[in-house]
Amino acid sequence: PTDCEVKDFRMSGNTASYRLVCTGEHAMTTENRITFASGGYDMDMKMATNEGGRAMNITQHLQARYLGACK
Repeated sequence: PTDCEVKDFRMSGNTASYRLVCTGEHAMTTENRITFASGGYDMDMKMATNEGGRAMNITQHLQARYLGACK
């Protein structure tokens, strides 16, 4: 993506939500929701893009946990 902008950012308690809108050759829009917890976070993302005239919709769920310092 060439130009990306965060829109509609909201923080409520331990949860953040926002949209990421990118324009240019590889334009896309994502809707994101992150819930922070002790030692990590959970994130849900929905992405919509159009590559070569083909619409693509992707849904992703991430779980991140702190495992310790790098060795």
